[in-house]
Amino acid sequence: MGKLITVLIFVSFIIHMVGCVWHWIAELEGFLPGCWVVRYGFMDKDIEEKYQISIYWAFTTLTTVGYGDISAYTYNEKLLAIALMVFGCAVYSFTIGNLQTILNEIDEKQYHLQTKLDTLLAFSQNADLPPDLEKQISMYINNNSFNESPISK
Repeated sequence: MGKLITVLIFVSFIIHMVGCVWHWIAELEGFLPGCWVVRYGFMDKDIEEKYQISIYWAFTTLTTVGYGDISAYTYNEKLLAIALMVFGCAVYSFTIGNLQTILNEIDEKQYHLQTKLDTLLAFSQNADLPPDLEKQISMYINNNSFNESPISK
């Protein structure tokens, strides 16, 4: 679970930074008539709404969805958009790869748990263990199977 949270925090931070840079580019250019803030009529919006719009643009660009409802027009906006499209592919690949690794680890742990439970069932049948003892052992295995201790593997 810690890896998933780390990936989510990393992606959120990247999107935040890209959104801030997207707004900063318009501000740096002095809100020229061609910049996205002026072109789409966002000049009178408060900073929270501009931030939300910037985050939306950053997310659609970095995930390579790119709806096109907010697009780059000025020279600096286009340079930033091109760089982020390339960078977005890397971030997207990194995120998908990490999520795949996390899911594989969960599947592997589930497999090991099921193997332990199957072994317990076979042993309890061969040793003719009382059902209460089998249930206690099974509960112990379930409660302790996701520890990272080398003993549990």
